[in-house]
Amino acid sequence: MIEWISAVPAAIDIAGKTEEIGSLWDTLAEALFGKKRRVGFTGMPGVGKSVLLDHITKVMYARGYKVPGQSEKEEVAQIKAEGTRIALTVVPGQQRSRYQREALETLFAGKKTVDGIVHVVANGYPTIRSEVARETLIQQGLDSVAAFRQAQLTAERDDLRRTCTYLRTSILRNHKPTWLLVAVNKVDLYQKPAELSAAQRYYSPDAAEESEFTKILFDLQREVGSLNFQWQTIRVCSRPEDFHWNGQTVNKTLQLREAEYYVDQFLRELARFCGI
Repeated sequence: MIEWISAVPAAIDIAGKTEEIGSLWDTLAEALFGKKRRVGFTGMPGVGKSVLLDHITKVMYARGYKVPGQSEKEEVAQIKAEGTRIALTVVPGQQRSRYQREALETLFAGKKTVDGIVHVVANGYPTIRSEVARETLIQQGLDSVAAFRQAQLTAERDDLRRTCTYLRTSILRNHKPTWLLVAVNKVDLYQKPAELSAAQRYYSPDAAEESEFTKILFDLQREVGSLNFQWQTIRVCSRPEDFHWNGQTVNKTLQLREAEYYVDQFLRELARFCGI
């Protein structure tokens, strides 16, 4: 059972002694709370990274909760679980933005490299919040759900390749992160047996053949060594909702209570990767 805390310890800043005191704090905190793990959340905009974070920190269950909008800056939180402190960082999804670049540099090239990554994908169903962006995509020919999804799956692979570039450099230099968990979100939109099978073939490392998606991660694993890097996939539904695109609708097939089962499985898998 995970015991959650939502407050992040305040930074200690005394002129000329910040690093020394910070080191002492880390030593004291490890003695009091156990070893610290660092986990980063990556993925495209609109795939549900922030909502998953809200599940982990239990913000999701507060009265009057509202789904967060597009994150422009990194989000941070900290939890405590059975002798382990886990620091969580969500990288903003906007491609090649200054905030995304700074967050990725901090995660992979900072003084304290992350131990693991949760890479969130949406099986081609990211939420496009900007009306201008929606109209632009429709004018570019993505006027059906099928066309939109195909383009988003391509963009999803490109995003994964960029993330793997940072992963490769960090693993070869720092031997971290040692694992990546692919959270395939929005499972409420593809519950039919054929759709689930297709998603499994596309995302799972246990599929009979490598897909365009899994090949990217297998190539990284072959390059850095399977002893240095492991990855797995799990389905999740951070919040069930219908998907609307240009007058077409894909109806959700799960209710909130049913979706919580998938969130529970995701949290258990995340805990396992964190060594809890």
